[in-house]
Amino acid sequence: LAGGGRRAAVGGAAMPLAARMAAASEGARSVRPTRLLPRAPGAAMRSSASRRASAAGSARRRPRSATAACAGTTSEDHSATEASSLTPEQQKRLDKLLDLGVSARKLEQQDTQGRLLKQSFEHATMPTFLKLQELGISDNAICSYPDLLWSDFENNTLPMFRKLRKLGISAKAISAYPELLLYNVDESTVETCERLYTLGLSARTLCAFPELLWRSYEDDILPSYEKLQDLGLTSKAISSHPRLLMHSFEDVILPSFEALSSLGMTPQAICSFPLLLGADFDENILPTFHKLRGLGLSARAICSNPPLLWYSFEDSTLRGACG
Repeated sequence: LAGGGRRAAVGGAAMPLAARMAAASEGARSVRPTRLLPRAPGAAMRSSASRRASAAGSARRRPRSATAACAGTTSEDHSATEASSLTPEQQKRLDKLLDLGVSARKLEQQDTQGRLLKQSFEHATMPTFLKLQELGISDNAICSYPDLLWSDFENNTLPMFRKLRKLGISAKAISAYPELLLYNVDESTVETCERLYTLGLSARTLCAFPELLWRSYEDDILPSYEKLQDLGLTSKAISSHPRLLMHSFEDVILPSFEALSSLGMTPQAICSFPLLLGADFDENILPTFHKLRGLGLSARAICSNPPLLWYSFEDSTLRGACG
């Protein structure tokens, strides 16, 4: 297990904190947050149910507050605050946050009460930023979740980081999912982790999919696991593709299984490449199937080689293989 609480070494970590703060405050940082990309190779092939859930989540975005509205609605837009009701000191803090790499949009979405504009940048925000860096959290990850900058580092963030590390979650995984530091690791989380290990999921798997730790084991994970086994998937196949446990079996997995079967694919073929069960059948799999048929491949040839339906039709390797 990648346990323990050893801090990751980052550039400048040996420099005293006060000196690093002085150096960081002299000039504006050029770092701009970039969207964290999904790591799964076929993450772009999301199911319709997943996209609907994502849209629903966006619709439930926290309401705008007066302070947040003053922060503007677009990233890196200083002019949006010029006519606002911010005090001169709050305006300075906002400018420093934007220079640090935190976008106005992120502030609007997450810091709805303007807490970062109320606390001292030099004595609270910047020290917390540097301490998060020392944990191995990237600048992009910090700027993507500005809530981390007002959270109590010593009493909340650091203990949470150590608990996650003891569960086997790597610093790299925490950096990819920095919102984990805002959650709570309690006895139920630890118990879920231990049960996931008994199902064959490794610490490395949980590093890639830490969201599983906060899903209900009894209500979500175990029922999905057993139903996947009933379809013919082995324990090894499931543990190697944990994303399947995050999809709704009734809304995503089973409909995909039935749709693939309708193409002539056998259960054995489907189970040999379970990634297809989480892909969007109507928008990805079926169009690729028809294009392959148009190239002269028989349905039998396609269904006996399920990875063909996973790769992009524009992929040069696939084009070359098809002549």
